[in-house]
Amino acid sequence: MKKLAIALLLVVSSCRRQGAGGESMGAPSARAAVDQFMAAAKAKDLDAMGRIWGTSQGPTISTMPATERERREVSIMPCLKHDRFVVLNDTPATGGKRQFSVELRYKEVVAAAPFVAVMGPGGRWYVESVEVNDLRQICVAR
Repeated sequence: MKKLAIALLLVVSSCRRQGAGGESMGAPSARAAVDQFMAAAKAKDLDAMGRIWGTSQGPTISTMPATERERREVSIMPCLKHDRFVVLNDTPATGGKRQFSVELRYKEVVAAAPFVAVMGPGGRWYVESVEVNDLRQICVAR
């Protein structure tokens, strides 16, 4: 019986880490989505990025083939590296979305870009887009 309980605990915790529970997908607010997305990028955690990056249809971890999602995440990750970031402003955007101007600092390099957050299923928020071209200086910084 003890082995069964341990096995069940491992299965449940594994599902939780993989984002099987609806609460681990998205964020409760648009601002929290940006914060969680940046934390996932800094940690180079592709699954965490996939749970917070998405559209009004839901997170990319559930709506995009894993190989495509991971390829995209890996390609933008160098542009999201940072020592710290600051949300400069938060404005309404069309369709109930929120647009944030986010300033990233990496070593001596500073760059800012718009991030757009969108509400998805269950009232959860996802980072829908980041204007990576505005972060070119960060992308190439070593």
